Amino acid sequence: MRKVLIFLLIIFSFSSCIKHNNKDQNMLNNKIEILKNNNFEFPEDNLFKERIKLVFGVNIDSVFSNEFYLEIKPIIPDAPDFYPTVYKKEKYLDTDNFTNDLSFVSFNKYVFYEDKMAFNYLKFNDNYYLYMLVQDYGYYNNELLEYIFKEIKNDLETPFAYSVFFGRIGIHGNWELRKEIFQKYINQYPDVNISATSFIAPIIEEKNPYEGNREYDVAFILNLLIERNQKKDIYPVGEVDYLFIKYPNFLKHLKNNNYYSFPKLKSYSENQSDSDNSDNPIEYYIQDPDGFTNLRKEKNSKSEILQQIKNNEEVEVLNNEGNWWLIKTQEGNQGYVYYNRVREK
Repeated sequence: MRKVLIFLLIIFSFSSCIKHNNKDQNMLNNKIEILKNNNFEFPEDNLFKERIKLVFGVNIDSVFSNEFYLEIKPIIPDAPDFYPTVYKKEKYLDTDNFTNDLSFVSFNKYVFYEDKMAFNYLKFNDNYYLYMLVQDYGYYNNELLEYIFKEIKNDLETPFAYSVFFGRIGIHGNWELRKEIFQKYINQYPDVNISATSFIAPIIEEKNPYEGNREYDVAFILNLLIERNQKKDIYPVGEVDYLFIKYPNFLKHLKNNNYYSFPKLKSYSENQSDSDNSDNPIEYYIQDPDGFTNLRKEKNSKSEILQQIKNNEEVEVLNNEGNWWLIKTQEGNQGYVYYNRVREK
């Protein structure tokens, strides 16, 4: 009797598996028919590979399964709720969230062929998928960027604008400033008053996850803003001056690193008043996102920890050259802390 029950369970499981596979195959066939009925030309192998690599940053030859998600490593709260699925053998993309069949077809036509009619359909009926290409995957062309730029032009301090300028290039890229996109925006809209502070402050203060070079990327932004204003014969550059006042240590850091070889940033910064030349003594204190910072014996993050200094504790700066500053604590201990953990009062 027991053997009979086991046999029946095996038969039932096998039958269920067949039904499930048949259901999946029927859904797949249905999607293919929708694409065919709407004149979608399934791309040749080389084009399919090139576009998946260009748009999403994935080498499909390195993926062994026939279908896979274009999943992004999450790093910020507004990560997408879903990801497109690539069907390698059938050569198309799908998600569970397309509004209708035309959105599904248009998305495929645009990804693989940059079809103008598909672009216009998505723009007026389902623009989420255009936003997704830029915001989540960092893909763009001139047509797509022009549309996105117009969308963010009047409200540059929203999370939407932030996720256009900052994010990954492809699913495996670092989460950082998308320099080419930001530069194109500044060049295309030189008269737009962009509040760089809302972008730069979280980077300098390390309030957000960041996988790029924080200091270099901030210098890149400041140099662009200075170039923009000088072309319009506007002086001073308010955003830059404000940031130098708010973060005087960052100005010193730029100087110590030769302004990362940005000529406009260097010439402008050297004309600004340097707090080092002030006759008034400067008071310093510790400020760290962790609530404390480590005083180290040598100029590196793996060196021996001499003391933990709590936020707002005053310290004496003995040498502020380079990225690691020599300081003296209230307890009389001398050692090194990273420059951006020290603030001026």
